[in-house]
Amino acid sequence: AVAVARDFLGQSPFVLYLGDNLFQKGITRFFQAFTPGVSAVIALVRVENPSSFGVAVLEGERIVHLLEKPKEPPSNLAVAGVYVFTP
Repeated sequence: AVAVARDFLGQSPFVLYLGDNLFQKGITRFFQAFTPGVSAVIALVRVENPSSFGVAVLEGERIVHLLEKPKEPPSNLAVAGVYVFTP
């Protein structure tokens, strides 16, 4: 989706929101976390079965790597389908 929209997006920050995820309280807090100096915000949710999802590897509060359906998950934080990026 990002590659297809590249010309339209130009040099603007953008949100990629996967259509199969809903957030009861909306996604405003992800926009608010996207402050100057932050190049990306990725929504994470705690899950009971992280090996069934893409999960985040964290250093402090920073996501340093994403692993798709790992056999031995490093966390229980699954990628939830909201991404805010700089160009």
